[in-house]
Amino acid sequence: MSYQLIYTSSQRLLDSHAAGYGIVARSESLPKALCARLSMLSVYREPRGGHAGTGPQFSYHIIDHAGTSWHVLSCVQQAGADYTGRACYIAHHLLLGPDEVQELLQSKLRPTPAGVSLALLKSGFWLNKWQGEPRFINEEPEPAPEHLPDASTQPTWKRLTGHKSNARAFFTSPFERDCLITVAPGTASTEILLLFHESDWLTHTRGWGVSYTTVADDADSYTETLRMVTVPESPLVQRAVRTGHPVLEISRDMEIPLAVNTLPPP
Repeated sequence: MSYQLIYTSSQRLLDSHAAGYGIVARSESLPKALCARLSMLSVYREPRGGHAGTGPQFSYHIIDHAGTSWHVLSCVQQAGADYTGRACYIAHHLLLGPDEVQELLQSKLRPTPAGVSLALLKSGFWLNKWQGEPRFINEEPEPAPEHLPDASTQPTWKRLTGHKSNARAFFTSPFERDCLITVAPGTASTEILLLFHESDWLTHTRGWGVSYTTVADDADSYTETLRMVTVPESPLVQRAVRTGHPVLEISRDMEIPLAVNTLPPP
């Protein structure tokens, strides 16, 4: 079973008599503790000069609750003006339980967390504006197979770094666990998701369990977010070096050394 939650600025909220930012829609049986955790994840990162991850901001996290690990795919983006006329944002979360993830792992399409987010984007699932009254959500999304990006030849890695074999980066030491990733300023968040998808598609885990954010900031911790994306000029680079976390630079002259043991079983 999957859950959904939508968080934005509204004059009427679902679980509160107050106005402002809060939950406007959610699955009716979603536990309150998970609602609180998702509300904390519902933050829009204000773009700064030379930032990465332009467009919708995507993330993937794992939340443990009552002995169950929930896999959370999130899309946060600008949503025009709210009821006061001020600019606002909207956060849309999809929670997948262990059964859903196991089903995805058994699929011949080899869906990854990033690939599922991209497929949902293409299908129009991720809301970019809230309209109507607060409500409970009953439907469960099913990404169409044709919306899942083809990762068989790693085209994004080839285009951005010059060679598709660089897709091995995320399972080559020292980047196989947590790392800070730098991309050129202005790189779209969808491009970042494609990099993750094409790399994770090669592995037996398909990236499930490897959390990420396409727009990192000072609030992020490697304990909760294993892959963080920023630009080379970001202060996060100095912080990563100082704290002993590897920095992976995505660039045209990138070259990952070939090693027979770097490729996990498919």
